[in-house]
Amino acid sequence: MKPSSAFTAILTGVLITGFGTLALGAGDSSGEHRARIETMEHQAQEFAGAARNMKGAHQQELLRKRARLESLIERLQAGGRVDPDEVDALLGK
Repeated sequence: MKPSSAFTAILTGVLITGFGTLALGAGDSSGEHRARIETMEHQAQEFAGAARNMKGAHQQELLRKRARLESLIERLQAGGRVDPDEVDALLGK
């Protein structure tokens, strides 16, 4: 599989899991909040795993997205909010 095809497949998979539609922050029950964070953590791991199989610009893009996703996770864990539009922008939606 070409690196660009793999990159597209990974991003498509993330979108299919519903990550782009997460409404995160206040109003979530503790269980929902934790489940969303776990989903985001899993997706950050997917970005990292895919980056190991890439080189050059595609690898750097996945690593950048993983770092940004981890930043959003940290914000949520600190009790902050994450705007769904911010998530969409991260995924290029």
